[in-house]
Amino acid sequence: RRNGVGYIDESDKVQFFGAGQGLPSNVLMSELRLRGTSLAYSADTNRFIANLQYYREALRLAPSGEAAAAASFRLLQGHFYDSFTTDPLRPTSQSHARLAEQIRLGEDLLKKYPQHAEREEASFILVVHYVQAARGAEPGRGRAAFAQKARAMAGEFEKTYPESLRTAALPHLLEGLPANQ
Repeated sequence: RRNGVGYIDESDKVQFFGAGQGLPSNVLMSELRLRGTSLAYSADTNRFIANLQYYREALRLAPSGEAAAAASFRLLQGHFYDSFTTDPLRPTSQSHARLAEQIRLGEDLLKKYPQHAEREEASFILVVHYVQAARGAEPGRGRAAFAQKARAMAGEFEKTYPESLRTAALPHLLEGLPANQ
């Protein structure tokens, strides 16, 4: 099971590419495993994935407030980055139901916590999710509605974050919308 910086061998020991990192990394991985927080690895994306169960539990325990905002963002971010390898418009592990759940989570986060510190990234992820939804929707009103949401959110993003590097990616994302939408 390899990723960009190393791999886990048959004995569940982490082997990093490069020298001098074996023992500390193996101790860390052993401690995480002993404490019930071991890192999960995805063969689909070829990297370690986020441990999202803690954020779900945090939302269950505190469904509103600052902790809920932080947990919501981490769930949105974790699912997003775990869903693709190189192209976010071609997710490898994302069902229609999961995408709908992530869109609701992103919309709720932006609505309930308009001053959230990670609003820029959450907004960008939501643009990507709208484009994904438009690409996966049946032709018709559903597809057109998601395409419109993607364009509107991208326009809002450009106005709010004109100096962001993510702004430069927006035209390329919108090119991924289905034709005539």
